[in-house]
Amino acid sequence: MDLYFVVVLTFCILISEKRWVVSSTKLPTADNLTWSSINLKTILEWQPAPTGFTYTVEISGKLTNWKKNPACIKTKNTECDLTGLLQEVKDTFYAHVISEPEGTNEEAEEYPYKVSPAFTPYNQTIIGQPDFTLKENEAKTKVKVMIKDPDTPYRNSNKTFRSIREYFNGNLAYHIYYWKATSTGKKTENTNTNEVEINIEKGESYCFSVQPVIPSRKDQTRLGHVTPPKCTPSQDYGPALLIIVIIAVVLSIIITVSICVACKCKKSTEEKKTENMPLKDV
Repeated sequence: MDLYFVVVLTFCILISEKRWVVSSTKLPTADNLTWSSINLKTILEWQPAPTGFTYTVEISGKLTNWKKNPACIKTKNTECDLTGLLQEVKDTFYAHVISEPEGTNEEAEEYPYKVSPAFTPYNQTIIGQPDFTLKENEAKTKVKVMIKDPDTPYRNSNKTFRSIREYFNGNLAYHIYYWKATSTGKKTENTNTNEVEINIEKGESYCFSVQPVIPSRKDQTRLGHVTPPKCTPSQDYGPALLIIVIIAVVLSIIITVSICVACKCKKSTEEKKTENMPLKDV
């Protein structure tokens, strides 16, 4: 009877401690946790790829409770898109990347995890390339640069994407670089608006590129991604130039033909005079 009691007690203890046994299994933890964020779209990356276990990611801010992205629960991936959980862009967030045994439904706080560096979207997201268009005035002496702010992944109530300016307002500015298409010397125009007019030399083609800047920042995230250049066309006189060229060619042909005809007539006249001259006495 005593032996039976001991066996049953031991079995019960093992069952009750199952969670502890599983959680105490030595599991590798994530390493090199890195935030990657452009225009407030934010991904957490880490290493190594799991073998025999999975990762679960949870995130919390100073102003928000712990949350999980369902796509990053018991995942074999080494990245997690946390954009949807970071809409409080001025909050500071920390993420836990938890290593869990593969094929178990047990949840245990004792599973090993790695804590990410702190991340504040407003202070750390990189501003991506904006779009812009160019418009010359009729005199071809000014170019208006019209900039469209980059979109974020977040939507307004009407389902349109919110622009990055809706979050940064006056803290978003642009460097506009411009230069003659035939030169490498660049000039810079700074603006905190979306339109700026720049003086150019008439008859010259100019190239432009735009780079976002967050003036309040002091580190490498201050400058955003610069756009590829766009250039104004070379001076184009259109149909008028074509008409002038055609007229010049026609006049050239007429003048050439007239000269040839005149020369031929003169030569013919001289030959006739020679034929009609009397022979001299010998």
